[in-house]
Amino acid sequence: MDFIERITLTGKHAMLEPLAPGHHDALIAAASDGELWKLWYTSV
Repeated sequence: MDFIERITLTGKHAMLEPLAPGHHDALIAAASDGELWKLWYTSV
C-alpha cells in the first residue's frame, strides 16, 4: 500500500513520473556506455 499518491505530470513535450521497476531496462540502456557522469543532462 502506498501512503503517498503516485502522480504523473504530463505536459506538451514531456512526462514526469515516479521511477518504477518497469523503468529498469531503459535505465540500464541509458547508462550502459559508462560515460553518463560526463553529461550535463540525461535522456532516457
